[in-house]
Amino acid sequence: MPKKLFTIFIGVIIFFVIGEVGYRFYLYTFKPLNRPSKIYGLPWEPTPHADVIRDGIRYRINSLGLRDYEYTVNKDKGVIRIIAIGDSTTFGYTDVKDTYPNVLERELRNKFKGKRFEILNFGIEGIDSKHELDILKERVMKFDPDLVIVGYCLNDIRFTVINPVLLWIMEHSNFCDFLAVKIVETARIWRAKTGLVTSESYSNFVFGLYEDEERILKLRNILREMKTILYNENRKLIVA
Repeated sequence: MPKKLFTIFIGVIIFFVIGEVGYRFYLYTFKPLNRPSKIYGLPWEPTPHADVIRDGIRYRINSLGLRDYEYTVNKDKGVIRIIAIGDSTTFGYTDVKDTYPNVLERELRNKFKGKRFEILNFGIEGIDSKHELDILKERVMKFDPDLVIVGYCLNDIRFTVINPVLLWIMEHSNFCDFLAVKIVETARIWRAKTGLVTSESYSNFVFGLYEDEERILKLRNILREMKTILYNENRKLIVA
């Protein structure tokens, strides 16, 4: 029996080593739309230079990992820079020119002739408000924004909780991160196809989250922290 357990253990180790090497090669070579995130607690983020067509829509990710046109980290003099943070609503399941950050950029340029606006799209599919705070702290402030727009979606209050041990493993293993995300995604698709989760039941679930006073308090604290971070740097925050 111990010999069989040892053999199984070695087999599992080999499986994960091959998986880790293979998945890292896949990320480097094929550049899928999303990759494991370098921000602690964030399960994934857009892959820089990815160019993927999904459901007839082209998703091109720039060198900074944003679904947007190319920008520099440093802001040019005289530019009014706005950064949009949010989930798939901000990321946009449409042509890049029709995402709301790019529509807003065009509208502002047309309305205020002579002023230079840049609106950078930091939207990431499937994230929540806690993730948005992490993105603000870890990435957004480096881009010297004058204003940050948080594109709030009703399900941003769900606050996905990941076991700390699993989170540590996902942080240190791209392959384990990939497996965890795929398992969750497969389960979500299966529940939808089998009718276990419908649009109505999901809406009821989301609305029910707003009856949880602890969640409401956590959401308020997250938004207050965002506001404090920005106001301390003489920047402004809008929640849309």
